[in-house]
Amino acid sequence: MNALRRRWFAGVALFATFASRTSDAQSANTSVITSEKERLERNKRTVRAFYDLAFNQSKPREAIERYAGATYIQHNPEVADGKQGFIDYFEAMGKRYGANKRVEFIRWVAEDDLVTVHCRHTFREWHGDVLWAGMDIFRLDAQGKIVEHWDVLQKVPARMAHSNGMF
Repeated sequence: MNALRRRWFAGVALFATFASRTSDAQSANTSVITSEKERLERNKRTVRAFYDLAFNQSKPREAIERYAGATYIQHNPEVADGKQGFIDYFEAMGKRYGANKRVEFIRWVAEDDLVTVHCRHTFREWHGDVLWAGMDIFRLDAQGKIVEHWDVLQKVPARMAHSNGMF
C-alpha cells in the first residue's frame, strides 16, 4: 500500500471512530434529555394531583401524605409553615367553602426542581362568584415530592385597563 492510501484509510478510520463517539455522546445526551423531560412531566403531574386533591377535593391531609416530602416549607404569609400548617389552613377553607370553591389550572411551567402553575380560583360567596388569578411555585425534591411552596393571588377586577384578560 502506498503512503497516500495508508493516510486515506487512517483518515477514514479516525473519522469513523470520531463519528461513533459523537453518536454515542449524542445518544447519551438524548437519554438525559428524555429522562429530564420525564422528570419534569412527573413533577407537573405530582403538583396537579396535589393541588386538585387538597383544594378541589378538600383532602389536604391526604394530599400532604401522598405528595409532600420529608419537609414542607410554606411562604404564603396566611398559612403556617410545615405540613400541619397546610393541613389546618385547607381543612378550615374546606369547612368554610365546601364545594363552593374551585381551582382551574390554566398553564404549567416546569424547570429544574420547580413547577409554576397559573390558575383561576373561584369562590362562591353569598353575593356571587369571586374570581382570583393565582401563580403558585412548588419546589420538588429528587424523589418528586413537594417540599416548598410560594404563591401570589390577585382578585380579578370587574374592569381592566386593557382587553387582554388575566388568563
